Amino acid sequence: MLDAPFIERHIDIESLHVSMSLFFVQGILDFFLIPNSVSGIILSLPTSAIGIVFGCNGLESLILFFSGILAYPGIEWRTRLYWLALGYSVLTFINIIRLAFLAWVNEFYKPWFDFLHAYVTESMMIFLALLLFIYYMKKNDHSQKSVS
Repeated sequence: MLDAPFIERHIDIESLHVSMSLFFVQGILDFFLIPNSVSGIILSLPTSAIGIVFGCNGLESLILFFSGILAYPGIEWRTRLYWLALGYSVLTFINIIRLAFLAWVNEFYKPWFDFLHAYVTESMMIFLALLLFIYYMKKNDHSQKSVS
C-alpha cells in the first residue's frame, strides 16, 4: 500500500502546482502592468495580498475530475491518461486566469473580492470540472454505437 506521507515528503505536488500557477499569474499581472511579487504561496500587490491555499489552488476541481475519469468504467487506460492530461491542462489554465482575476479584483475592487472568491469563482471551477467530465462521458459512450 502507498504511504501518502512518504510521497508527500519527497514530492510536494501541491507546492509544485501552486508555484507553477503563481508563475503564470505573475506573467498575466505583469502583462497588464500590475506590480506584484510572490513569496511562497503569497501573491503581493501594491495595496493587497492573497494567499493561494488548498481550495484556491484549483486542486479540488482537479481531484473531482480525476476521480470521475478513473471511476468511469470500460475506458482504455491510454484514453484515460489522455483525458487526465487534457483535464489538468484545461482546469489549471482556467484556474490561473481565475487567480489573476481575483488578484485584480482584490487590488482594485476589494469589496467584491469575498463574494467573487467564495461563491462565484469556486463554484465556476467545480461546474467546469463537471462539464468537462460530462463531455468526457459523451465522447467515450460506446453504448450508443449502432450495430450494422
